[in-house]
Amino acid sequence: MRIRYNPRFDERLESVEAYILEKYGPSAVKDFDVRILKTCHLLGMFPNMGKPLLEPESGMSSDFKILVSGLHVIIYCVNEDYVEIISLLDTRTKELSALREMVQSLEDSGKTNQ
Repeated sequence: MRIRYNPRFDERLESVEAYILEKYGPSAVKDFDVRILKTCHLLGMFPNMGKPLLEPESGMSSDFKILVSGLHVIIYCVNEDYVEIISLLDTRTKELSALREMVQSLEDSGKTNQ
């Protein structure tokens, strides 16, 4: 399956890279990039390897899935002929608290970047 990167993912990738560079240096950024891009590639081959962003018990539905890769969470959705990588969160920061707001915003818009 093809991979499509949402502009939100590109923005988040740059932000996380800057954080890693500041805290851990350039070799850590390189290792991070390799790991994240390999994980995204795997999603193209195995699009259902993640888990639903929202559990059915929550009473809310969502087409979004998450996949944890090290200290990072990749948010994506599976479309008919491609996997769209929506965003990236770093668990060492306070970004996870913004996750619900982002999901609500995406669902309110009725679509991802198509």
